[in-house]
Amino acid sequence: MRRLFTILCTIATILTVSCTDEVGNIAITQLPYEIGAEGGNGYVMLNSTHKWNAICRVSWVTLTISEGNSGSGKLSFTVKANKETTSRRATILLSNTAQGSDTEFLIVQSAFTPEFEMTANTISFNSAGGSQEVGITANFDFETECEQEWIECEKRATGVSITAEAHQQTQSREAEIVISNEKYGIAEKIIVTQEAFEPILDIAQTEFMVRGKGDIINVEVTANIEFEVDNNTDWITHSITDKGLQLIVSQSLLNKDRSAKITISNKEYDLSQEITVTQEIGVNTPIEILNADFEQGLQGWTINKYSNGNNTTVTIADGEGVNGSKALKISQAAANGKCSVAVERKLSGLEPDKMYRLSARMRYSNIAGGSGAVLFSPNSDQYWNSSQWTSGTSNTWTTAIIDFLADDDGKATISCALGFWLGSVAGGGYATGTVYYDNITVTRVTSKEMYMRESEHMRIYFDGNKTSVTNTATDVWLKKVDEMYEAYEDLVGAVPHEGRKLAILTTYGMYSGYWALAGDPILWNTRHGDMNETINEATTRNTISFGLMHELGHVFNVNYTYNGKRYYSNWDWNDEMFANFRMQYGLEKTANAVYQKGNGDSSKKVYRGREILNMYKQDYDMTLPKGKLNDNAIHYLLARLADENIIGWEPFRRTFREITTKSCPYSNNYDKFTYFVNMLSKHATEVHGKKYDLLNDPECFSEEDIAAIKAQLK
Repeated sequence: MRRLFTILCTIATILTVSCTDEVGNIAITQLPYEIGAEGGNGYVMLNSTHKWNAICRVSWVTLTISEGNSGSGKLSFTVKANKETTSRRATILLSNTAQGSDTEFLIVQSAFTPEFEMTANTISFNSAGGSQEVGITANFDFETECEQEWIECEKRATGVSITAEAHQQTQSREAEIVISNEKYGIAEKIIVTQEAFEPILDIAQTEFMVRGKGDIINVEVTANIEFEVDNNTDWITHSITDKGLQLIVSQSLLNKDRSAKITISNKEYDLSQEITVTQEIGVNTPIEILNADFEQGLQGWTINKYSNGNNTTVTIADGEGVNGSKALKISQAAANGKCSVAVERKLSGLEPDKMYRLSARMRYSNIAGGSGAVLFSPNSDQYWNSSQWTSGTSNTWTTAIIDFLADDDGKATISCALGFWLGSVAGGGYATGTVYYDNITVTRVTSKEMYMRESEHMRIYFDGNKTSVTNTATDVWLKKVDEMYEAYEDLVGAVPHEGRKLAILTTYGMYSGYWALAGDPILWNTRHGDMNETINEATTRNTISFGLMHELGHVFNVNYTYNGKRYYSNWDWNDEMFANFRMQYGLEKTANAVYQKGNGDSSKKVYRGREILNMYKQDYDMTLPKGKLNDNAIHYLLARLADENIIGWEPFRRTFREITTKSCPYSNNYDKFTYFVNMLSKHATEVHGKKYDLLNDPECFSEEDIAAIKAQLK
């Protein structure tokens, strides 16, 4: 800049103009005038001895004050923006009218420097499409170009708005947008990708059970595609609604269940979902039982002496039945001791795994001990199930009932008895006295009598008079139970009852002291606890029932041949403990919780996942000082090893899967304990690749622990 000034001073000297910026008789304050590429307004001050004027012949400079009188004055001009990448010059000719002389004033404008910045080079859309903006900062105009029809571009003051259409194809796609200015050699790309369309056709619930009188089913369908409905039934009509599908099930007049499958589908995307609707029997006619009133004596019935039945009298009593008819009479004198004697018959042609109700008219006298006069069905795994226990004398006819499941072959055995077949139940099952039975009936249990609901692995049959839960709450609870079922299976490697759905049945039967009993069905005593509160806790506290999960743990103590493999349970020294052990694994694996009061708790609390171990530790802390660990304390010592910093759960899984498939060689409980722990050490060694001897590791079992375990188990 100084060099340019020197050159101009030299020129001025040659023109006899003072090097103090005086041109002729005109003195200018600045030579030359420099301005940036953006242009703008400018001026220079001058001093002249006479009138003056100025001329500029370039188009990008406009003189706004181009003449003046003698003395001080201003030459003012406007310079347009320079869009070229080279600098440029303009000459203003100054004339002194008195002198008649001309001179030049130089304006120098800088070259234009293109500036361009983009906030993103790539953007992505989901299949639904939409609009996004890419911010662009530029000091020049630019063009946008995209050859894909599914993309639209709109220039905005802050950048470019890009809009993608909805995508209906199952493959992703890509487009290229070019932002360019040919003059300045700018060509930037924005790569636009759009996800493939993922067609959705989901049904929230696929299985529905409706009453015989018919019902309306609203099927919630989640879909982003249109679907067709394939319904070939004449007893279900359908319509598509905003939320999915509505099914109207007409009344049934059949004496059996009926089932239909309805399919929703989209052929273009090869998607389909199947809905199963099962309708209960419409006319619940009792199952035909020949000689159900004993008018033909014991024809079709057999006598089964479960215990001490040699002195028990079983007769058909004329005139002792309802309305003076015949009746079955079972009698055992007190002097002959308690017995269990049943008159039984086998039924066939029932619907597998359906709930039935055995009903009988009954009166009795001098009933004492055990269960008294009871109905039961010693089928499959329904070990404990019976009608409500009786005692004393009832000279009027009453009705006794028992609900039972048909076996998977559609067969069942029904029994009218004095004394329960299993004498080892609490209070003893055997009895003395006299009981009369008449008018035996068996009917299918329907939703008129019970609240019924199913899930993937479970069925529930609850007393309808005591049940007020919603289907939604029940489904939430059953989902948690299904998760626990699958966790138990994962631990032991097998499932009970050949994988058929397990049942939970509320019952008035048996003695009043039990809360729930394992088997199929699991019996839940309606006289203890509130099933509505238990079910609702799944949503209010996000918990499941400790008691029922304990009984479910019992059911997984497998002891049978399944899929050609023999399973044993004689390694199990205490299944009360191992039922809880299976439950702990389930709680940890599923992150479920129970609401329970432990031995050291002042009130109930929520134990989630592995927190349940804290409850068992309380037993350990309380019983170890006594020198004899209870079962919960031993549970704590074993489950503590499942910590990931000790051996983790995998050695336990392998141990359970091995010991259940071989017969245990030991009978002593402590020997069974060491057998289990040594098997655990073997599998921990295999899993972690280093030698484990858990039983002799003081960090796992102290000498005090071992002594207290021996005191408990030996």
